[in-house]
Amino acid sequence: EPREVKDGRMYFEDLDQDFNGFNMASVCSLLNYLHSCLRPPIDRSSLSPVTSALCCLCQGNRNIRRFLRQEILPPLHTVMHRPEEGMSLKSKLVRLMTATSYGAEEVVAEFLFILCKENADRLIKHTGYGNAAGLLLSHGLLGGGRRRSKEAEYSSDSDDSDTEEYEKSKENIDMVTGGPSVELADNPLDHMTDEEKEREAEELHRLIKKMEGQGIIKMVSLDSQGNPIVPREEPIPVSVAGPSGAKSDQATASNSDQDD
Repeated sequence: EPREVKDGRMYFEDLDQDFNGFNMASVCSLLNYLHSCLRPPIDRSSLSPVTSALCCLCQGNRNIRRFLRQEILPPLHTVMHRPEEGMSLKSKLVRLMTATSYGAEEVVAEFLFILCKENADRLIKHTGYGNAAGLLLSHGLLGGGRRRSKEAEYSSDSDDSDTEEYEKSKENIDMVTGGPSVELADNPLDHMTDEEKEREAEELHRLIKKMEGQGIIKMVSLDSQGNPIVPREEPIPVSVAGPSGAKSDQATASNSDQDD
């Protein structure tokens, strides 16, 4: 039976349970359970409790936080896609940061925030500003910075230095999405001949007239200032039936009598 793979490594029994001389067997069990909760269909009832437990462990033990960060948020290299794209554990958690249908977006975002030493800039680097905006707003960190946590004390940032590949590609990363920047596409008209442009213009004119005939759009003229000139609609005559109509009938009958 094939197992799920993250960044070339397998979960479950294949996790190295020794980290810096500490036995991480129980932490591995929780991490494996979290990973199983994220497999479709997502286990909503268990997702928040196991993520909350991991948050407490990370805040209470520096080695556990480092171990989980190594497994979930490894150092970035060349960024080829957005953080939420893919099937890694990190991608699944980042997707949940903005997925309100599961009711775990806050605790998942908090978990990733703790893995980043509650540093807003580092969280944005790993998840993108758009995915992290909700959590940063709740902590007043939209402008960056670090939250002063009473539950945990973090070491210096020396162990979180960027890789050489990430430093080279940093200029091409969109920090809002956390993925590669989208370059402006070339204008397709630049690669068309005059005959092709004329055919495209005729086809566009035909489609516009078709939509106007179906009542989808309405063509108007523009004045000298570029404002649309809306034609005045003629009032629709309405026939009124009532006392006046009855009087009119009586007058017609009276005239007929006089003629006789």
